[in-house]
Amino acid sequence: MSGPSGFRHATGTRAGHVRRVIIAATLLLGLGLAVVAARPAGAQQESYECLGAPADFPDRFYPEPRVFLESQDWWSQGRMRPGGDSTHIHVGLCFPQGAAWNPDAEGKVRLDFRIMLHNMSNYRVSRFRGTIACCDAIPGGGAGFDDTTAETKSLIASAMPNGYVYLTKVLDVHGAGSDGRKESRFTVQVRNARNDRRSYQSSGWQSYVDNPDASVVDDYRSHDFVTARGWYEGFGYTNAGYHDLYCAINPPTVAGVWRPKVRMGAGAGGVRVTSYRAHVDPDFHAGLAGWIVKQGRGSFEGRLSIDTTGLTNGVHKLVLIANARKLSSRDRVANGTSSGVQVIPFVVAN
Repeated sequence: MSGPSGFRHATGTRAGHVRRVIIAATLLLGLGLAVVAARPAGAQQESYECLGAPADFPDRFYPEPRVFLESQDWWSQGRMRPGGDSTHIHVGLCFPQGAAWNPDAEGKVRLDFRIMLHNMSNYRVSRFRGTIACCDAIPGGGAGFDDTTAETKSLIASAMPNGYVYLTKVLDVHGAGSDGRKESRFTVQVRNARNDRRSYQSSGWQSYVDNPDASVVDDYRSHDFVTARGWYEGFGYTNAGYHDLYCAINPPTVAGVWRPKVRMGAGAGGVRVTSYRAHVDPDFHAGLAGWIVKQGRGSFEGRLSIDTTGLTNGVHKLVLIANARKLSSRDRVANGTSSGVQVIPFVVAN
């Protein structure tokens, strides 16, 4: 459930004023990420600017360090090459990856989502759901939401076929069943209006809950990695993730040759991954792949080699893509490529 004012189509202020933001897809995916400071001059002691937040992000400041992460699902029909022409679902937000939530006196935290849809014609939105404490051994309530209201579905659908909307949820960390490292999962689910096939993206991002009333510590994962999952009916999960420690307090700040550990492969119930790609600063909808630092057939788990001396100092984005292609003469609907895509910011300081 969301707390008071838990639904807000965000603007640049904290007021409840509602305004739609729809922008052409050609301006969306490859936008550069502005360099930001951890704490702005004149801000409150516990006020941090979100690293890598889009230029029009409604409210960039939070009571704990956050970074703008994005998980995506792509669907490429038939023999289409996954990229700018694919059907995309993006869910991005400023998230305290690897850090502890700093709730207000009532235990509330604010999550500002940017939901993008690309090439999304003849689809309908079925739900928007998420939690900051997935799979807790001790079930709680209030730390998640499952929104199937007509208002929310209409708002998200207003971004079709190419655009985005901002939407805010307020959650209660007291709703987590225990303390410790928790995995946050957020997803927008859609269905094809012609064949009713379901698809969605999901996140696997880590943060910490520390409630004064809790007596049990239960870490869901062993370390602070970042994963995105794409899911298409008949394909299962296709995952792309950054598997080194990623912490918003000290996000990857690199010089020289950077060798991040990544994984692009099948997820739970997923079919075989047939190809992968890792890009730096792509702009797919402008037909620009950016710098392809690694690509190949099958899945990949290991370290990339990124010579950052060819990049300007400042914030950049690493985009990891896992593709699962299945061409079937028996099932012409589930006939194409399902992709999971993770986008993370990093800082070059040569």
